[in-house]
Amino acid sequence: FSAEATEDAMNYVRSYGYLNDYRYAMNYISFRMGTKSRQKILQELSGKGIDRETALAAWEEAAEIEEPDELAILRTQPGTALDEKGMRRLQGFLLRRGFSYGDISHVLEDMNITCERSY
Repeated sequence: FSAEATEDAMNYVRSYGYLNDYRYAMNYISFRMGTKSRQKILQELSGKGIDRETALAAWEEAAEIEEPDELAILRTQPGTALDEKGMRRLQGFLLRRGFSYGDISHVLEDMNITCERSY
């Protein structure tokens, strides 16, 4: 397509709000805020081409509405005594969701989730 046709098409979709990074970021955040950390969501938005300023502004607005509690998300993890493999899997799962190791350890300790050592 010519540059002019491409620009016309882009202007058309922008005029209807179809290309709106802020709106996309708001929707993305609101659907994931209850299962992932702020850090992980911002990282994912960056990977999708959303600039950091737009992502942070969307996060701030979404956080005012939904008031996320990242530690509450961690506390929803099941189990009380895990073998070493199970504990590594749980920690790895939560680390991949963007939670810090310190937060994970603190919440697991508060929930009395322990690692059964095999001898």
